[in-house]
Amino acid sequence: GSPDAELDTQIAIYTGHSLGELTRVAANDDTPAGGYSSRVSFRATAGVEYKIAMDTYEGVGGEIALKWENGRVDYVEFTDEIMFAPASSSEMSVVVTSSADWRVVSCSDWISPKTMSGSDGGSLSLDIAANHSDFVREGVVVIQAGNSDSCTLEVKQSVFDFVLTKKDAEQSAHRENRRILLVQGREVCGNTSAMMFSVLPSPSVKPLIDADYIIWYSNCDRYTDAYQYASGF
Repeated sequence: GSPDAELDTQIAIYTGHSLGELTRVAANDDTPAGGYSSRVSFRATAGVEYKIAMDTYEGVGGEIALKWENGRVDYVEFTDEIMFAPASSSEMSVVVTSSADWRVVSCSDWISPKTMSGSDGGSLSLDIAANHSDFVREGVVVIQAGNSDSCTLEVKQSVFDFVLTKKDAEQSAHRENRRILLVQGREVCGNTSAMMFSVLPSPSVKPLIDADYIIWYSNCDRYTDAYQYASGF
């Protein structure tokens, strides 16, 4: 959080002993209640050392206040705060961590949960309807567990189809005789979102993509098979 209500903070919790071996436990940009403060809840294990990383959006300066609470407060979180969906209809899933059984509270009308409830570590599978428009769609899935605050998954649906792995990219490019356009970055930083949903769909770029390219979208927080190709195709 921040004493300055206008300061946009970010917070993440990690385990691990060195920078290259950190494992993210929880992260948040903006709290479900709204505003620019950040809040995370996680189940701490006795004897485990946790590292706390705090920052502001784009490195804007300001004073950050760190507060913590112990006790029985239920929590629920998606492993990802945002989901990118291709234009065609698809089934996608996200893992939910929670201290109690969770349930779906609401969702956008073009998103259909395959199950309305689950337990800690379970996957929430979603049927995403095809996007036949020329515009990016944005929707949400909201869940809650016990007495927790609600947690929102943001879903952005592209005007393009795309693949997520090296194998699928190479097979699709060979089958359709197209080149591969690699879009790589970290969703938490917003750089891939800007490329996928602002730059590529623009009128000057979209016709080129439609004609010549297979889009390989690689989230660095989840996939590592694109590192060696970061210089491009």
